[in-house]
Amino acid sequence: MVFWSRHTSRSRFAAPGGRAYLPAPRIGIRLAAAVGFAWLAACASSRPDPDPAPLIPELEREAMESTAPERPRRIVFNWTAREQDGRFSGQGVARIEPPYRARLDLFGPRGEGYLTAALVGDELRLPAAAPAMPVPPPALLWSVVGVFTPPPGARLSATRVDGERTTLEYADGPARWRFRFEGGQLRAVEWERSGAGRRTVEIRKARPDGLPIEAAYRDWAEYRELVLTLDRAEDVEPFPPEIWSPDSP
Repeated sequence: MVFWSRHTSRSRFAAPGGRAYLPAPRIGIRLAAAVGFAWLAACASSRPDPDPAPLIPELEREAMESTAPERPRRIVFNWTAREQDGRFSGQGVARIEPPYRARLDLFGPRGEGYLTAALVGDELRLPAAAPAMPVPPPALLWSVVGVFTPPPGARLSATRVDGERTTLEYADGPARWRFRFEGGQLRAVEWERSGAGRRTVEIRKARPDGLPIEAAYRDWAEYRELVLTLDRAEDVEPFPPEIWSPDSP
């Protein structure tokens, strides 16, 4: 995502075996696309716009219920990050617990720590020593583990149902959100904001319970891509409260 920094401070959290966190590289990939349909737009402008479909607010509640964390779970995954200057990889651990608590730790190929962060509802918690940096909105971070949370402060602006596919759209000033679900499972998220570019999450494969097998996060403006691939997941006992503080072990 965008937590990495060449100047990240050392954290007290260490990978198994006692290895400490080291500064992490910038990551990303050159990804850009632009398509124009000027002729179609000119034709459409001569006709009145069709009436928008009525909102179905119940779809939001159903999406939350079908993707919400149900039990404490420990998830181990492999990650690969790409940018125009290189490629990096390692392993990560996610710990998730209802109602909406998550912690993410990324390690490099030798167990060095690249990232630690926690989410409690819509609150993102980073280590106290972490430098200030732009981070993805919490709703994007939750989607990487297949969980849908409505963007805080955003207004539900459109709902669409097409067979097994459901789309929810939100507006929040200059920001726009689009969430796509198939069969009750989250499949794709798009966030775009004027002056901040476009960021997306695509869940390419998922288990029957909705846990992503492969998820890709992209920052299109910064040409960055992070792909997470599931290794294993296990149900566990509830985590101690200090887990949700990123400075805790």
